[in-house]
Amino acid sequence: MDTISIADLVREGAILDIQDGNHGEKHPTAADYVDSDGVPFLMARDFPNGSLDVSNVTLLRRDVASKLRVGFAKPGDVLLTHKGTIGATGIVPNGFDYVMLTPQVTYYRTDPRKLLNVYLRCAFRAPAFQQQLAAFSAQSTRPFVSISAQRSLVVPVAPYSTQRRIATLVSSYDDLIANGEQRIRVLEGMVRTIYREWFVLFRYFGRQKVQVVSSPTGPIPKTWTATTLGAVVEAETGKRPKGGASSVEDGVPSVGAENVNGLGRHDYAVEKYVPRAFFEQMRSGVVRDRDVALYKDGAYIGRSTYFRDGFPHQTFAVNEHVFLLRTVSRRLGPNMLYLWLQQPETVQTIRSKNANAAQPGINRTILNGLPITIPSEDVAVRFESLVEPFLAAIVTLAKQRELLRRARDILLVRLFSGRLRVGTA
Repeated sequence: MDTISIADLVREGAILDIQDGNHGEKHPTAADYVDSDGVPFLMARDFPNGSLDVSNVTLLRRDVASKLRVGFAKPGDVLLTHKGTIGATGIVPNGFDYVMLTPQVTYYRTDPRKLLNVYLRCAFRAPAFQQQLAAFSAQSTRPFVSISAQRSLVVPVAPYSTQRRIATLVSSYDDLIANGEQRIRVLEGMVRTIYREWFVLFRYFGRQKVQVVSSPTGPIPKTWTATTLGAVVEAETGKRPKGGASSVEDGVPSVGAENVNGLGRHDYAVEKYVPRAFFEQMRSGVVRDRDVALYKDGAYIGRSTYFRDGFPHQTFAVNEHVFLLRTVSRRLGPNMLYLWLQQPETVQTIRSKNANAAQPGINRTILNGLPITIPSEDVAVRFESLVEPFLAAIVTLAKQRELLRRARDILLVRLFSGRLRVGTA
């Protein structure tokens, strides 16, 4: 393959446009976000494990988006993160008129007759290109590769027929990964619906025989109890030493708030570690199977996840920004606890009790005082059994997704190093 600079690809018309999002006072703020019927506003955090995921994307008010000057990416545009998070890639999916970009993300619009967008994304993910990005970003105090610097980077450009073959090979893995993600979303929707049927609408098995009574949280079945979280859950948090450890070879994974974002979601690209000797002396914050984790302070207070079945690791810990929650009552199982934390009403309650206006967060006292309604033991046991296959399937799919990602990345290395020729692949 020949290597050619991005600037030359622009001059030759293979790349039609390069642009990032709006800077300075033109940049939208949180006040411009909406919950629905908005324009997707893509940030670096929407690229977990180096790939675009629009399932939890922030939405921007349409009237605000229409007044912006630049950053309008269209379906088919190749995306590259260049600030903070460096080198993550994606392609704007179909189904949107356009998406808006932050200044952290650049779009590349190609002429499909000269340069396939899927191939360009593959070239961006290749080790040689990622090494160039790393070298440029290291020159700044904060990781950053300007658009002018991006134009000087070189990419391997294959003949058009070879581009198609490489794109087809890599896309087969990407399609399998996307299919798994879709199945996870379907399972999540099903299990959340079951939870709401049982514990919000009280349409559970055996409800016809139970009288409804008043409680501090509203009407509930007579055999249920309105209590506080501290009565049914034990909480602890972890810590990290200054400096941490550089890799898994000399350390143990330490999960921070950035990876508390729902069951089966884990960004290994931002993984941090603690030295093994430090880990072995930790008295709290060491994760056990079926621990539920809560993001306790920071911009996304109230997010939660569920560590189970060896995902994301067999042995790991959390840092000081995460609560580990363990149930101590048979009337509240870990499946139910996780799904309760996932409810929008619960998240809103947690955020409304912010204990620190300067730095959003909740302390242990606030956590223990959160109101929760727990069912009778027989209902709790039946619910745990009912949703268990759904949650186990989500974890299985998440593990399969990670194996596919690793296999795809090995394929990219071999394709762009010349060790695997597509003519014989």
